[in-house]
Amino acid sequence: MTTNDVSSRPKRAPDALANQIYGLLVVGAALAVARPGAQSRWSVFVDVVAAATVYSFAHIFANLLDRRTHAARALSGAERLEIATNGLLILRATGLPFVALLVCSIFRVGAGTSVTVALWLLVAELAITTWVASAAIRPTNRRALYALGATALGLVLILLKIVTH
Repeated sequence: MTTNDVSSRPKRAPDALANQIYGLLVVGAALAVARPGAQSRWSVFVDVVAAATVYSFAHIFANLLDRRTHAARALSGAERLEIATNGLLILRATGLPFVALLVCSIFRVGAGTSVTVALWLLVAELAITTWVASAAIRPTNRRALYALGATALGLVLILLKIVTH
């Protein structure tokens, strides 16, 4: 059994990866439009967490409604828990930006530079997450296309930051 054997991997809900990537994009968009000149690092982080929280709960609500409507029956507790757990993956995307803002704060880096560092790290996390998650995709050049696509989305966030400032 190789590490690329899909059958040996733990089972996951099909939308878990999508929610993680969506969360990275939501957090990246919030960082891209942050106004660090008018805000502290911490208010930027609070805004990012608030945006991710709103999107996360909106996503959970929309998925609960969709699954309930599609199933034409009440959802079990396990089904609701699965939807909520997957929706909360959006919040996980705030981890790396928080660490970046914290480290930049410790080293007294300016708020604008801190946000830029957090955004670039998020773009790297987006590319790496997609590369690792797409391990089952063969051939490798197709896997690379997915990672490049995710990186391109991240670079669009950098462009958004440049254009809005």
